Amino acid sequence: MRYKLWLGVVVSLVLLWVAFRSVDLEEIGRSLRQVRTVWLLPVVATIFVRFWLTAVRWQLLLTPAKRVTVHRLFGVTMIGFMANNVLPARMGEFVRAYALGRSESLPVALSFATIVLERVFDGFTLLLFLIGGLLFLRPSPWLVWSAAASFCLYLGVLGALVSLRGGRGLALIASGLAWLPARFRAPAGRLLDSFRLGLDVLGDGRALAVTVVLSLAIWVINVVGVQAMFVAFSLDLPPHAAFLLLAVIAVALVLPSAPGYVGTFQIGTVAGLGLYEVPEATALSLSIVYHAINYVPITLVGLAYLGSMNLTLGELRAAGEKAS
Repeated sequence: MRYKLWLGVVVSLVLLWVAFRSVDLEEIGRSLRQVRTVWLLPVVATIFVRFWLTAVRWQLLLTPAKRVTVHRLFGVTMIGFMANNVLPARMGEFVRAYALGRSESLPVALSFATIVLERVFDGFTLLLFLIGGLLFLRPSPWLVWSAAASFCLYLGVLGALVSLRGGRGLALIASGLAWLPARFRAPAGRLLDSFRLGLDVLGDGRALAVTVVLSLAIWVINVVGVQAMFVAFSLDLPPHAAFLLLAVIAVALVLPSAPGYVGTFQIGTVAGLGLYEVPEATALSLSIVYHAINYVPITLVGLAYLGSMNLTLGELRAAGEKAS
């Protein structure tokens, strides 16, 4: 785990150096002073709207196993994203599964399976944004390859999940479990069974259709927030710019980083806005403000929910390290 932390820190420092090396800090200061702060309020509002919709979607994915209130899922979601901001090694998804399992007496593997499904739906939605935005531009080869690799990755994950739920994948994994020592075989089997229960929603066509709609709504709300950021920085960009920017940032966030996506968030924003010839100083200024807006409220609300659920950061870190 320690090597993951230091790898993330090194990558963040390198990316920050790349992002800031050719930019005049005075230009960044001037750009920050010219921000129309009133437009930052809707950005904050969109954050909580999309996380509430995320909780609604998560409730739908969990329904075959257990009916959990949206408020509880919203709190757990905020805790998970807070964990990504303050803990190393991107523990947020493991933390979400652990926190939900602990509060609702659900197997952690079952909760984690629904989170994997979330990530697949989010991935396909962002890929749609990326491809849609690139249709208006002459994209760099790295963006085209990123889109192709992402599509193959998410399609492969979805196919594996469908196969696992349907039985073919289960038989393959079961044959692999047979090679484990006897003392590990039974626990691994129970873990696999719990994970499969979290995939039951794949057999409900109506639920999947609603999940697709909710996934689109979540990211469209995110786009609204980015558009408000453009107005705050007096940027006159085409409507598809916000869609493409979110997709490019998502590609950058795949890279290892220090807690809170430091460096990856900045380089992704600069690269995305660079496609529209936005000056680097303005792009960096926007990344600083947008990053802070995503970091501070999420972290504070996540910590508040953490206390209300009688959890501690140390407990979450230990659970995340064990799971990862």
